[in-house]
Amino acid sequence: ELGLLSNLEHLNPSNNKLSRRVPTELGLLSNLDNLILRLNELSGIIPTELGRLSKLVFLDLNQNELGGQVPTELGLLSNLYNLILRNNKLSGTIPTELGL
Repeated sequence: ELGLLSNLEHLNPSNNKLSRRVPTELGLLSNLDNLILRLNELSGIIPTELGRLSKLVFLDLNQNELGGQVPTELGLLSNLYNLILRNNKLSGTIPTELGL
């Protein structure tokens, strides 16, 4: 049902002790420009579906329990200005697709 909020531009459920995985349905929110999920207890991997958020400017996944590698699909986010991933359990290197 979250994916039905097609006009949503800002989503900030930070500091709510959210657990489980980052919902893949977030990739359906085509107008989203700010996604702030910091200070939760989210686990699993960063969904590749976030690479569909072409209007995304700000992505903050700080201080969760996210693991695995940063998906190369985040490199598709040509408008992304801020990406905050610190204080997680990520592994590997930053994909070259992110242009860093």
